[in-house]
Amino acid sequence: AGGTHAAAEGGFAGGTATATSTPIPSPSCAAEKAAHAAMKDEGKCEAPPPVAEPRKKEVPVEAPKSNSPKVPTTVAKAVNFEPKPELKVPKEEPKVQEQKQCRDTSTGVLRPTGETSGKDAAGKKKGVGGVEEKMGKDVGMSSFGYNESDMAYAHAPLQRPMPKCNFVYGDVVDMEWTWVVLADAMGWAHQGPLPSADKDSEHYGVWVCIAPGAILRQPCAPPQAPTGDFELACLKYHEVLREFHFWRWNAQNTNHQYSPVRPETVVKLWPVYCTWKQGDKVAVSWQQIEHLHTTQRGFFGKLDDSEKTHHYRRWACLGPQMVAVLHNRITPVKKADKVRPCVKWSPDQTAESFSYDLTCMRYHEEQEVFHFWKWNSQRTDPARIVYHKAYKSVQIYQGSSGR
Repeated sequence: AGGTHAAAEGGFAGGTATATSTPIPSPSCAAEKAAHAAMKDEGKCEAPPPVAEPRKKEVPVEAPKSNSPKVPTTVAKAVNFEPKPELKVPKEEPKVQEQKQCRDTSTGVLRPTGETSGKDAAGKKKGVGGVEEKMGKDVGMSSFGYNESDMAYAHAPLQRPMPKCNFVYGDVVDMEWTWVVLADAMGWAHQGPLPSADKDSEHYGVWVCIAPGAILRQPCAPPQAPTGDFELACLKYHEVLREFHFWRWNAQNTNHQYSPVRPETVVKLWPVYCTWKQGDKVAVSWQQIEHLHTTQRGFFGKLDDSEKTHHYRRWACLGPQMVAVLHNRITPVKKADKVRPCVKWSPDQTAESFSYDLTCMRYHEEQEVFHFWKWNSQRTDPARIVYHKAYKSVQIYQGSSGR
């Protein structure tokens, strides 16, 4: 057996192996013991490895369809199973609806399908701005009630000529906050927080600068200033006494290093008289009218059958100064793009009270813009706006009866 093994090793190393198709028989168990005896192998003869049976083809059983990853149901040899990645379902593009006409239930107006009053294409509620997009390039000074070429500066409807102002520091100025707010909207007044350096007391918090000719109960002509007639009397409000105390003049910087209101701003926002004519466009949107209606500063309704046409079915009224307020503050715009307000006084004023007139417009349903119709004082229909709540006459003297 040893010689045979050596010969086999020599033949493999030095000779050439001859390939045959006959398989070499496995050595017997006794031959294995003899070969290992020289190597002092005391181990038992190892049984030959079991012959693996031919693997049966496994047919997976289909599981019910579901959104979860598929898992084989047959039990087989352990494998590293990796779930399939979830399929991303592409979002469906919105279908384009045919442009059919439908009637808006809130207004009774025919609109394209999918478009509703007060909502944009995405269905979100519109803001109170956006009138520039509707009117485009037609938004000019005439849309705000005046033309730069022939405008006339407006004044409060008080008796003239007025005496010269003689206010000194600390004088009480007889005025109410309700008029300050209205004069602010009309362009005659400005408000702001009082600087710490100008607070004589902790009871002063805000300042108000107003045209002296618009101080209703103490009107006077301002002293000569660098801005001419565009001078403002600046007051401080005492929070405890609830009084306005004279502080300084706005443009005269003799004892001050700054002006509470820039002189160019005073001139730019000084009001003028309105000059709208019938058919002129007005820079207001229907959404803005609805916004003002909640505070009773805007009014709207349906036109009478005698006034109704194919394009005009609704009307709206508001104070003319509010057109500029909506543009300057609600939209809002840059300082350079601000426009001056325009005013018009109602003809039924008295020596004790007066009121501003209302701009009444008709709404063009197809163009979605307002056209000037007439002044509220010229209306004779039952829907004419009367004085009440937010819209009321201004009392010139304290204790006078206003409507």
